Amino acid sequence: MGRRGGGGGVSDPAPLDAQGGHTPGDGPVGGRGKVCGGHSLGPPLRLARLNLYRIHDPRHDALSGTGAALKGGRWNPRGLPVVYTSSAYEGTLLEALVHVEARRMPRGHVASRIVLPDDCELERLDGWQPPDWFDWTRSRRMGRAWADSLRSLALEVPSYVAQPWGRNVLLNPRHGDFGRVRVAEVVDVRWDPRMF
Repeated sequence: MGRRGGGGGVSDPAPLDAQGGHTPGDGPVGGRGKVCGGHSLGPPLRLARLNLYRIHDPRHDALSGTGAALKGGRWNPRGLPVVYTSSAYEGTLLEALVHVEARRMPRGHVASRIVLPDDCELERLDGWQPPDWFDWTRSRRMGRAWADSLRSLALEVPSYVAQPWGRNVLLNPRHGDFGRVRVAEVVDVRWDPRMF
C-alpha cells in the first residue's frame, strides 16, 4: 500500500493480494499478522512519514481518546480509549459532517494535523474491507483485540462515510510509542456554506 499526499509515505510495503490484503511471507517487517477479532492483521508497515487529520472541539485534547472511551465508536466499545483520525483531510471533514445536525453549519471546530514517529508501524485489517465490518459488535471486537494486543501504535480501517476507498486510522493511547505522537498544526475549520 502506498501513500501520497500530505507528505505521507510507506516505505517498501508488503505485497497485496487480489483482495487488497497482504500476501503470505515476509513484508517489510516480516511474517504473517496475528488474529484480530477473527481477522488476520497483515504485517505491519514501516512508515517514512504519515500525516493524519482530526477535527475536534478546541476545548478538548486531540489525542486524549477520552471522547471515544465515553461514547464508544465503530471500532471501540465504551471504556476503551482510541483516537480516531483520517488519512486525508477530506475524509476528516466527511467524518465530522455525519455528527452534525442536518442543514446546520458547525462552528468553533479546529482541525489538527497529527504526525506519527518516523519508525512507527501501521497495521491494517487483512483484506481491503472485511465482509463483516459493518456489524458494530464485530468491528468493536476487532478494535478491542488490536488495542489490547499493544502490537502496533496505529491501525488502518475502512471509512464508512467514504467507502469503498476511504481509510481511517486508529491510534492506541496505551501503546508505548503514543507519547511520541505529536500535533504539528492546528487550524480553524472553514466550512463551505453551500454544504448546508
